[in-house]
Amino acid sequence: GTHDRAVDFYIPVPLEKGENIIIIKTLSNGAPSALQITAMPDLGTELQTALDANNGLLSEKIARQNEPPRLKWPSALSRLCVTIDVVDAMDEKPVFTKMNMRNGYAIRNTTSNLADGLYRITCKAAQESFEEYFVIGRPRALFERIKKRINEADIPNDDIKLNVDAQLKRGEILFAQANYDPDGNEWQEKTVYTLTSLASMANTLKNNHQDISQSIPGMHIRGFVSNIDKSIQHYRLFAPSGYNPDQGIPLLIIMPTPFAAKENPFIASPFVAAHQNAVLIGRIAEKHGFAVLWPGYRSAPMG
Repeated sequence: GTHDRAVDFYIPVPLEKGENIIIIKTLSNGAPSALQITAMPDLGTELQTALDANNGLLSEKIARQNEPPRLKWPSALSRLCVTIDVVDAMDEKPVFTKMNMRNGYAIRNTTSNLADGLYRITCKAAQESFEEYFVIGRPRALFERIKKRINEADIPNDDIKLNVDAQLKRGEILFAQANYDPDGNEWQEKTVYTLTSLASMANTLKNNHQDISQSIPGMHIRGFVSNIDKSIQHYRLFAPSGYNPDQGIPLLIIMPTPFAAKENPFIASPFVAAHQNAVLIGRIAEKHGFAVLWPGYRSAPMG
């Protein structure tokens, strides 16, 4: 209809991620037409915007006691303020809660530094929440500590042991001299994921819960004994949080490439090392409610 340019007239246009094309047609009865376009973020989803920008809210995943990780998001989200809950992930004990945390604030207790260990931080803003994990101290020492706890546990059957051993093997690969990169963000993310998976397994075994590998949502590295030659093979699987084993859901299968499979077995391949890509695919799968399987291989697949 007729629009007086002295009046602000807003037409909300939701934008998708990536490139958007908007076609606008203006009509004028002789006078010059004027158009001003303003893009405004939805302040109700600032937390999600921060996550999309940084793939998390922490400046680093592995830190020292006297230099704990900081909250990090774009300066354009200067009004974003979160409440954090920090939990010791090794024994599921709350450590502290803080409110009104802003960009750049360090994740530390008011009275003392965090002890060496594995921690889960949950950030909340408005109706949104997000959790991630970080390590204080030497990750290799934490890996040995978790391994000891697993070795002291009673593993109820061979299938569970295969899945535990698969994650342990990933840990040994990450800590091998050729792969060790404690200052690299990608290495930190993969290492914290592996330590978190192992800590969860150790806690489940400690609490005498036998089922630590079936029907559990999230990203997993799994092992099985081949029916062909009884060798141990591996694969990666993502299941969305709403997964119910009594109901079927779509399964996306991502095949390995010959290039990624050329030099190494599946569990040590670039295919598995591309953890961040798998996480991004997992977020899409979580949003739309499907599972994802990255199958392993015996030798380099061709074609």
